[in-house]
Amino acid sequence: METFGDVLRRARDLRGAASSRNGLPAGVDPKTRLAVPNEKALLLPVDAAGYSPIAEDLAGAGSSILGEYHSRASAALICSPGFVAGLRRPSLSELARHGYDLETARASHNPRALAASVAVDLPSGRFWGVGRLLAVEGGIRPGSTMLLDLDAHWADNPDLAEARLAATLEVASDSVIAAAEPSGRPWRRIAVLLGAPAGSPGLAPDLRRHLELVAGLRRVRITFRVNPDGQRTAVVRDLRSSPPDAVLIWSGGVSDRAAYEAPYLAARPEGYVETFGTADGDPLLDLREELLLHLREFSPLEDEGRELGEEYTTWDAAARAIRGMAGEHMTLSTRADAMLDGNPYPLPGRMVEHMRALDTLARRYHQAKGNLGAPLSDVAAELGIEIALTDKGLAPPVIRGFQGLRAEPHVKVDDYKSPADCGRIYFALDRTGWRFVVDHIGLHDYC
Repeated sequence: METFGDVLRRARDLRGAASSRNGLPAGVDPKTRLAVPNEKALLLPVDAAGYSPIAEDLAGAGSSILGEYHSRASAALICSPGFVAGLRRPSLSELARHGYDLETARASHNPRALAASVAVDLPSGRFWGVGRLLAVEGGIRPGSTMLLDLDAHWADNPDLAEARLAATLEVASDSVIAAAEPSGRPWRRIAVLLGAPAGSPGLAPDLRRHLELVAGLRRVRITFRVNPDGQRTAVVRDLRSSPPDAVLIWSGGVSDRAAYEAPYLAARPEGYVETFGTADGDPLLDLREELLLHLREFSPLEDEGRELGEEYTTWDAAARAIRGMAGEHMTLSTRADAMLDGNPYPLPGRMVEHMRALDTLARRYHQAKGNLGAPLSDVAAELGIEIALTDKGLAPPVIRGFQGLRAEPHVKVDDYKSPADCGRIYFALDRTGWRFVVDHIGLHDYC
């Protein structure tokens, strides 16, 4: 899933000149394909006729905070957004309301709705746009898309844009999945102890999914623990052994808040604990807005660089961080420790993030004495990393100082890249001390 942080990192600089081609709006290229995660790309209109239904939207009819740059910014929102996601298929009544002739509709026509967001840099500063795009592929002729509507909103405040995008995702299609990319960095985690008061209907599946997507906008994976008082021992054990980045406790839904807060903060002193939910009000609007406030508190946009591991721009800093993770749950072999100094892997911060996730997994393994209740690779996936238990053709040597242990399980730090960019973390499972023994941190080749 793309995130709101992606909008920030992919800001479009519109301060230079832009030209128009083939009568298309300025900043639009013919035959542009808009990539849509987990769906086929949308072929944008190949000529001006496909943009004519949204001509007024592009021109910024009426007042606009973007002034003369409204058209170019709108073109960036359509053609090169920082975030795009599929929405539910538009209804026939909505299509007709926007000028689609149902009588001439053909089976080959493919109506689609998309959510998009972009940040644009203008001479007057940075602005944020969120839009819902309504399109009909083949709506003019085969291979020629017609854009029926662009419902766009612009703000000079990213919080306003994010709230608008979160609301738009209420009707996200099933293709939108709140999860980190398989080769992406791990997301932060937030746990909601959902002990709703007696008589409360709790969270409906649609509402739960919507909150998961809202959390995903900040690279956060949200999980719900229903009736924590009924499974207090297990909940407290998890808060101690694998403390999330934040805990939200349902208002009035647990008998003793301190029973959960104290062990969590003991395991994670810098953790974030707050109350979540209210007894009345609009549950969707209130919970969405409240969740956004909590996300901004413990995962602000200015932390994007830190969360990407960008503070570890050198292997000297990365080595200190990785060595600091070692303990009774995970140890570095002499070989792995020596590799940290002057390591050739080009992204030390990215390696630190994957080592952090492995560190969390190792703590769980150690606490559970190897009984994780699920395959190691499945638990790793929950933490946002990919683990393979074997490596075809690899015959790793016995780790020096650890009799009989061979490091064949490994974390994939990027894949399908050149040998100079593809990273790996190889480790062994010590089933005596219930720990991970890391023997390789660096490029793909175990040598």
